Amino acid sequence: MITYFILHRNRPYFLEANVNAIRKYFPEDTYIVVLDDGSYDFIRDKIVELPIDDFVGIDQWNEKSCCRLLHRAINSKINSEFVMFSEDDFLFCPSMIEVKKENAKGEFLFDPVYEFYVGLYNNASRIIEDSMELLRRREDIRMLQLSRPVKDNVFYTEKVLATRACNWKILAHRKMPHYYYTNWPYMMRTEDFRSIKCPTEGRIEDFEITVSSWLNKSFGSGDWAMCPERPYYFHIGYAFSLQSEMNERRQSARQDLLRLIGVKNDVSWEKVIKKLCMLWAESKFHLDLSPNCDLQGNMIYSFIHLKGKI
Repeated sequence: MITYFILHRNRPYFLEANVNAIRKYFPEDTYIVVLDDGSYDFIRDKIVELPIDDFVGIDQWNEKSCCRLLHRAINSKINSEFVMFSEDDFLFCPSMIEVKKENAKGEFLFDPVYEFYVGLYNNASRIIEDSMELLRRREDIRMLQLSRPVKDNVFYTEKVLATRACNWKILAHRKMPHYYYTNWPYMMRTEDFRSIKCPTEGRIEDFEITVSSWLNKSFGSGDWAMCPERPYYFHIGYAFSLQSEMNERRQSARQDLLRLIGVKNDVSWEKVIKKLCMLWAESKFHLDLSPNCDLQGNMIYSFIHLKGKI
């Protein structure tokens, strides 16, 4: 059994797609817990209607409330053998995906054909089974990531471990940036998850830096962190987040989003987020991983699904 913690704040369209994918492709007894970091009340009322098992939330968001939620999760009663954790905008994919290098950061979220996400193998459930079996079989492995960043600052050792579903790469974790181990979806044994030294107050960045540094010190230089050679998750939050500096591709994605929901460029980002939440609550805005085919017969996964008139 897996307990899956999903950190969320005012992005129910991500959360809904995330939960639906878990329910479809993960074992039936997967226990989903939403950690809500002070979303709008009307959103919280709708979230509890999703096919989740538990909801843990705080009434008021502040810059340091995120770690408070994560600390509660780590110290909560967990009855499962394994634990997974991710933010809400990492969506499990029904097949392995291949990402073209020039589009690796996912910022063309609203590209008309989404041609850089191409399904390869329909073995989503097997990767979950393999992950659990690997953790049962190898005590030295502490963490499995079911996604792989496609950034240049990711390092691997020369070792490769093969299972039925795929080849696993071993991370050269001492070369990794501090945030790497904690903001991407991973699976751990429950006892290892419980041992994480999470700060009681802080931002998500504080959690990432503190925990990843602690993991390195705790588990030393062994082969304790691994990931499949291809990712099993889409990270699609770029166009939906406020960044102080935006490159041309991210600006283009933002403009597509604003046009899609009928919002002017000079509207505050907080109002944009609230408009998206209201559209979702009214069942007019959803994200989906419905497969389609391009002209060459490749499987394409489109994300935007609109109901009604905006």
